[in-house]
Amino acid sequence: MKRKNFVILVAVLMLASCKGQVNNNKIRQPVLMDIRTDTTNFWSNFHNVRQLSKQLNLNPVEVGFDSLQIRVWFDHSMALRKHLVIIEKQNHDWSGRLYEMNVGYVDTLNYNIIQHYEKKNVKPASGWPPFINDLSQLKIRELSDSSRGGADGITYCVEILTPGKYTYYDFYEPENNKDKDWQAANMVKIIALLEREFKFTGLKGR
Repeated sequence: MKRKNFVILVAVLMLASCKGQVNNNKIRQPVLMDIRTDTTNFWSNFHNVRQLSKQLNLNPVEVGFDSLQIRVWFDHSMALRKHLVIIEKQNHDWSGRLYEMNVGYVDTLNYNIIQHYEKKNVKPASGWPPFINDLSQLKIRELSDSSRGGADGITYCVEILTPGKYTYYDFYEPENNKDKDWQAANMVKIIALLEREFKFTGLKGR
């Protein structure tokens, strides 16, 4: 009787293990990589963002996100303090996180090393529905910058993760192009919205 119970237990454990592997494989299906900038450009921030994400132990973009996650990086080439805002939707509920990072710069590797960071949960001052509606109106998931980047200026980097797609784009000094480029103008408004709703101030460009 004991041997029969042992065989049944082993069978149940094997079935559970196989089911877990199937679910894990389903989650880790490759996602479409929609990179809307030239990552071979010397001024590209894409690789720096990927390195910072690893240092913060953020979810790997290669596996997507089970609903929706938006990351907005505030990056200035000469700054030692930078911000990251993460907005995500899970089970129909929205949540937000604000990171403040103290960084060093490794010139030979061309990316930042995080020396210290603080993280806190945040909620928009106006509430989630109006805030998300404003982001949607500003087309945060549709933007794509056409500038070539540059040195000694501010760059805003946006990552969008969904179950089947990863999107990346960035804007270098959008304030300088907002009068002639509607996408740059929208990016400026998005940054102002984030700072106002989550009550922080990022670095400003020249």
